[in-house]
Amino acid sequence: MSSSAAVLRRAPVYKRHCPETTALYEVVRDNLDTLYAAIEDGALGVRLPKRARKEVDAYLERGLLCRGFAFSCKGHGFCPSCKGLRMCATAAHLIDDVLPEVALRPLRKSASRRAPTASCGSR
Repeated sequence: MSSSAAVLRRAPVYKRHCPETTALYEVVRDNLDTLYAAIEDGALGVRLPKRARKEVDAYLERGLLCRGFAFSCKGHGFCPSCKGLRMCATAAHLIDDVLPEVALRPLRKSASRRAPTASCGSR
């Protein structure tokens, strides 16, 4: 067996992420209509903004091959993939542009000696 055949045989195979099989997807899909009905009936004392409803509805369509696909949904808070990308971009922005460059000193844990304090009952 040649070495190139061994490398080809061990190459990782792409496996599609199936959002419709995750617990989060199933809970949202199964209970979303009930939530919307309870909000509209006034059973819940909350108001759901239109953008939040749009985001949740879009989450249910992401990743389903019958709906097409996108590499990034550009959602604002529900898609775990986009949330991770946004978290990394925000951290890079904070480090590069916002936080000042200061010399860091190593942290040491030290116990300070304090004078004993008087308790409530002592005089």
